[in-house]
Amino acid sequence: MSADKLTWKSAKATLKNTGWLLGRIHRRFIGSGKLDISLVGGEDGNLARESATINDPMYLTPVPTMPAPFNVEPMFDLLYEVPITVEQDGQEYEVMTRYSVAKPITKDLAGDSDRGHTAYGKDAANNIGVSVMREDRELMLDRSWTTHYDPRERWWGCEVEFPAALDEIFGVTNNKQAATVFNELSTLEWKDLAEGDESEKEVEQRLKDEGDPKGVLLHLSKSIKENLGRIRETIKDQGRKRPRPTGDDPTRHGEGDPTEEANKRWKQRDETNPLPGGPAQPTSTDIDELKEDLTEDGRPAEESKEIVARIVSGELKVLFVDKALGSSGELFTVVPRGPATEVVFNRRHPAFDMIFNTVSADDDLDALSSSELQDRLMNATKAVQLLFAAWARMEREDPQNNSRYERVRENWGKIARDFLEPVDLSDDA
Repeated sequence: MSADKLTWKSAKATLKNTGWLLGRIHRRFIGSGKLDISLVGGEDGNLARESATINDPMYLTPVPTMPAPFNVEPMFDLLYEVPITVEQDGQEYEVMTRYSVAKPITKDLAGDSDRGHTAYGKDAANNIGVSVMREDRELMLDRSWTTHYDPRERWWGCEVEFPAALDEIFGVTNNKQAATVFNELSTLEWKDLAEGDESEKEVEQRLKDEGDPKGVLLHLSKSIKENLGRIRETIKDQGRKRPRPTGDDPTRHGEGDPTEEANKRWKQRDETNPLPGGPAQPTSTDIDELKEDLTEDGRPAEESKEIVARIVSGELKVLFVDKALGSSGELFTVVPRGPATEVVFNRRHPAFDMIFNTVSADDDLDALSSSELQDRLMNATKAVQLLFAAWARMEREDPQNNSRYERVRENWGKIARDFLEPVDLSDDA
């Protein structure tokens, strides 16, 4: 490596990072004792030595260099293995896909801190991606299958293993460091490759007839995406926590809290446009269902108790929660709780992650580059614009109700203007 290409500050750092990379590429050979890699380098007359140790992006193998307890036990659990049959030149070969997910202890050990800030969390952030294995050696850690703006991607592992006979199908390069066809499929769906009104099976068959290896691997790509989708939902739903002020924190219920700001505006709106008559108090059923929603939303018990008390007393009029609704088609729903209102956002809607998780509880913001932060903000901006484009499309598809949409849009815009104007939260009214 030439001097102008050297990005690490010292020979010792170079050896460490090189050992880390080689330990991932050759992890199976090192683990089996078939291979031992030692690196020696120096500067200013001083020699540094480093041994390549196992670096498993699936985190199913204890690593001596990891912080306890993950130096003696795996950090992830193996979820399952999915064998996929791939045909090449009339022969069938097995491609094995494996999936892992972080153990609950990774959250427990972090305590009140975000686990992404821990040493093991930062290690996992460097091993994000699908590990592509060929003949027990890693070709690449393919990040194109990940959601780049979501720090929770570090908490799952995926490994795809195939035999050398499928090199051409996977697009293995001459230096055995990439699988180009497999990489390309990460951002392609069968519909992107369809001609006319072709079905999925017709697309696969046409590509096979044309000698396009993508036709052979489409079902593998579909399986990986479906499994990663389910795993992401599991990670979202398990052990969710929110960075909310508690105890005697002076910022509690203060400026910047969207619930408090919305509540203030809601009360101001009541003065000029009171809601139609309804129950003065939430029913026992309302309270039970509210508690269930707060639990699914990941609220601590003490906070949930306080929220319920504020709703019963009439102090809290509107509340934001998020949960997994029945389908991915509904972005949010409005649920009356007596005189109060729940705005429930659907975690399964694509816009949820793109907007509301631009910055999440598991973020290590200090570790993000300016370009990564910019990508997140751009992603959220794009999502908002696409939401309005979807609304516009809905109007155009229903021209008979144009006047109704126009009235709704105008009225909503006026209320949105009032809600978005600065508000003085020091006023208790």
